[in-house]
Amino acid sequence: MEFGITIPLQNYLHARKPPYGNIIDPLFCWEVHRFTFAGKDALIAANASNRFCVLAAGLSQQDWADWQTVCVDSLAAVLRSESLSADLVEAYLGISGPFETTKTHGRRSVAGLNLAVDYLQRHEFAIDTAELVQLDACSAANRELCKAAGFAQRGRPVDFLRHDLSRLGLLGG
Repeated sequence: MEFGITIPLQNYLHARKPPYGNIIDPLFCWEVHRFTFAGKDALIAANASNRFCVLAAGLSQQDWADWQTVCVDSLAAVLRSESLSADLVEAYLGISGPFETTKTHGRRSVAGLNLAVDYLQRHEFAIDTAELVQLDACSAANRELCKAAGFAQRGRPVDFLRHDLSRLGLLGG
């Protein structure tokens, strides 16, 4: 799995310039960014193919030091919240390969990330301060009608994700 980090996130993490990725299927690529959500320091990851997004808010310095684990754990939680089985989530994470930090995966997928951020900032969501993963905000953003890099037609990220998982044989058609 590749985490394409934005330049602002690279700067925040004091990270070296990451390499380009090697994964061919964008279902295993995520664009990752840091922004302010409801006054809290937040991490958002949006899939490069389907724009399905994951949001964690209220990250501490320790969370940022281990941001890849936060990202994967948050992804698993959001996938499970969409009624995907634990077995399917584990299968997806298993076939996605080792986690690597890379450059972002192109203008279209970064545009999808930016549109997800805009959507989240335009709407007022009650933040769950007891939880890092903001499931209500994720659910709303993943149901917004949009375009995604891996799809010609408009649709909802949650439906695009299900199509991608079906394409790989992970989810019944």
